[in-house]
Amino acid sequence: MTGTIYLLRHGQADSAAAGRGQWQRGMEEQYDRLTRVGHRQARLVAAELQRRLKGGAALVSGPLRRQRDTLAPLAESLDIDPAVMEGWCEFNSDSVVMPYLDEHPEERDRLAEVYRQAADGGDGELLVEGHRLLGAVLDRALDRWVEAPEFQDFRREVLGAFAAVVDLAQGRDVVVATSGGPISVIVSSLFGSNFRHLIGRTYTASLTVLRVLPVRSGANADGWVGGARQLEVGPFDGAGRGVDGLTPVRLVSYNEHSHLFDGAERLLHLR
Repeated sequence: MTGTIYLLRHGQADSAAAGRGQWQRGMEEQYDRLTRVGHRQARLVAAELQRRLKGGAALVSGPLRRQRDTLAPLAESLDIDPAVMEGWCEFNSDSVVMPYLDEHPEERDRLAEVYRQAADGGDGELLVEGHRLLGAVLDRALDRWVEAPEFQDFRREVLGAFAAVVDLAQGRDVVVATSGGPISVIVSSLFGSNFRHLIGRTYTASLTVLRVLPVRSGANADGWVGGARQLEVGPFDGAGRGVDGLTPVRLVSYNEHSHLFDGAERLLHLR
């Protein structure tokens, strides 16, 4: 029987709080909370998923507060306790971004100052500028990180968690509340695309939908059978590739966000 996996990126988290905070304390703890917009997004995506899900669905969340809080409205409406899987955690922004900012104190100070001014004056344009600067910093930090062994460790963790969810999705719907990093790992692994081309393009509270098909033989040399990619999700070797067993996984959609247009306010955000 087929199953469906809904990868749900968490709602908008508080980038401005991270920017206003003390950099020596790191960004992650301060960022790990939904904004008012993020909570609104969580309610909208819950309504959309309620419409789609069949009976017997399972809910999974990464361990982060922003991931769990995004899934909470759906879990409450379905009266389901989500399972928490560590492998769906986002990469730690402190270990990726802070070393870069320590080496570029002028960028760190500029970012902190823009967010401080935005908070003091309630200036929306300054807040947008802060998000732009933070995005540029993250992009440069990620360029270095993806070449480091730590990225392969992260990728292995994500693919291991995905293997567990693929097993869970045999004949049922599974919703996974996670982050842009794990979603980008899954999509790039399915299609051989570049992780860096995806990581900054996944909207908050967006849905990426995968169809899990019954295991069957007959894949071609590139791992395709019946229009679906045979993603290697068995045990992993040192490079993060499966070494035993193939499961056909079809990407149905990436980055769905039409459910975020409610006509009342702008709810489409990358950060």
